[in-house]
Amino acid sequence: MESQVLQFISEFTGVSINKISLDTLINDDLGVDGDEGADLLIEFSERFNVDISGIEKVYFGPEGFNPFIIFFHAVKACVDGYGSVPDKYSPFDLPLNN
Repeated sequence: MESQVLQFISEFTGVSINKISLDTLINDDLGVDGDEGADLLIEFSERFNVDISGIEKVYFGPEGFNPFIIFFHAVKACVDGYGSVPDKYSPFDLPLNN
């Protein structure tokens, strides 16, 4: 199942499967956000017969680049400390059966 999910992500994003692992962050590492993220969830649910109707968490942010975000992260880094890693979005927790 794991290889099928990685193959799906590769096909959807156009990124080589060799560059994708279970630790890959779809939004941060592969640039999938906004409507594209919603499309990914819909296609994933259809391909793997997963019910996504109960999803309430935010997994993807808006598309595009907001220059204010650089300022925000700089201030947050000063407040939180430079070594902290922000939790932007909830990670997917998919039980994969091999």
